[in-house]
Amino acid sequence: MKVLGKIFASVIGFTGTLFLLHNMWAWFIVPLGMPQISYAHAYGINLLITHITFQVDAYSFKNKLTETEKDTKTVTLMILPWIILLFGWITNLFM
Repeated sequence: MKVLGKIFASVIGFTGTLFLLHNMWAWFIVPLGMPQISYAHAYGINLLITHITFQVDAYSFKNKLTETEKDTKTVTLMILPWIILLFGWITNLFM
């Protein structure tokens, strides 16, 4: 049941983020002369902002993690930009 709860929370959070970005853009950016964005555009912008603002907690990375956890985080940090780029490219196909 915990897995389903986490999946449900992720879907709700993801949907809320897209809805928020789509509407905040309409409220604050469109009046400045920019065009309205679709949910696909909102998702792409979300991917970009997430990648730019992603931070690693260096203290816990150095001191509190096991070697396996450190290795996993390292590999994740190495492939994350490519995964984000893939999702951004797929999203761009819908625009």
